[in-house]
Order: sequence, then C-alpha cells, then structure tokens
Amino acid sequence: MPVKEKLKLWAAALIALAAVYVVFYRMGESAALARAGTLALGLGVSSLLVIFSLPGRLFFGFARDSGVELRKVVWPGKDEIVRLTGIVFALVTAITLFLWLVDFLLSSFLEVLAG
Repeated sequence: MPVKEKLKLWAAALIALAAVYVVFYRMGESAALARAGTLALGLGVSSLLVIFSLPGRLFFGFARDSGVELRKVVWPGKDEIVRLTGIVFALVTAITLFLWLVDFLLSSFLEVLAG
C-alpha cells in the first residue's frame, strides 16, 4: 500500500472519528436523533474506509474465497458422525486407562524404592 494512500486512509479515519466524537459526545441529550444519525453516519464512513482500503479488499477477497471453499466440503452423514464419535470416545478411554496404569506402576515403583 503506497504511503500516500495510507496517509489518506488515516486522515479520513481521524476526520470521521473526530466528527463522531464532537457530535455524539458534545451534544446534549436533547439531540438524540442527531446523535443517532451521527453514529450511523460514522459507521457508514468507517465501512466505506474498510471496503475501499487495500486491507479491506484483501479481507473481503479472503472471505469470498473461504465461502467458495466451504461449499466444496463434503459433510459426513449422521451414521458416520455417530461412528466416529464412538471411536473418539473409545480412544480417549483407552489412553486414559493406559496413562492411569503407567502412573499407578510408577507410583508403586517409587514407593518400593523409597521405603
């Protein structure tokens, strides 16, 4: 991103932020409609800054490509999900029992050595 474009982006962001601050916080509560309008306008300007900046364009391109890739995914059926969940539970149980056995054996071995 060229330096001039970055400076323009920062300047626009600071101007939008200053405008929202001045109107939203400096006006009294009697101007609720003006405060709400300023907030909406600030969000709109911020959105435009994001959309037209290089990082914003890269983000939206990434999001679009992610959506395309997500549509290519073949999702498993209910039977496959149930089967794979059962396998995961069985493996977790087996590993838990193995680690418990190793812990028990090492603890017993250390007790024999200690005394």
